[in-house]
Amino acid sequence: MLRARGLRLDLPGREPVELDLEVGAGTAVQLCGPSGCGKTTLLRLLARLEHGGPSQLLLGGEPAAKISPQAWRRQVCYLAQRPTMLPGTVAQNLGAGFGVAQAPRPPAGMEQRARGRMERLGLDPQRIWEQDARTLSGGEAARVALCRALALEPRVLLCDEPTASLDLEHGQALARMLQAWLGSGGALVLVAHDPAPWRELELARVDVAGGTA
Repeated sequence: MLRARGLRLDLPGREPVELDLEVGAGTAVQLCGPSGCGKTTLLRLLARLEHGGPSQLLLGGEPAAKISPQAWRRQVCYLAQRPTMLPGTVAQNLGAGFGVAQAPRPPAGMEQRARGRMERLGLDPQRIWEQDARTLSGGEAARVALCRALALEPRVLLCDEPTASLDLEHGQALARMLQAWLGSGGALVLVAHDPAPWRELELARVDVAGGTA
């Protein structure tokens, strides 16, 4: 699904590291290593939000150079640890991903699916649907951001500490949702320091500091 060859991590004060990475449909990869080793930077490189020098990056066998950045980010969605909520309501944010990624208009049934996902994540869509998204708590914003990304029907999710602001119960609900999404053929690249929510998810581990895959 997603393949990187010779992706270079060049961080201040550290020796450069080159990484090869491959994640297939229905599989999840966890990036491991100490703080500051470049896990978040690697996610941003895979999302094409940063440039990693000469490398080969492919999605479904197609080189990144042949895919526009907007089309790439619609298929390879990056969820930051502190997701940005755009101006407007939660409902408007859930549809905003289509404009940012220059995707077609939201498909029929998107609202119903988004409301269902929110409920499974422990959110009350009736209460927050018309709430200013920028007033959400960190944990609420993290869950809304995941629903926003899934609405795009991406092929790959790049998740940076998605449960960091959640308690164990809600973290496990998020992990179960991602497990179900993997079952539909998605691919996940994950940074997660707390293993508790992810115990039921089979994760292949990549040592970022060591440059292995």
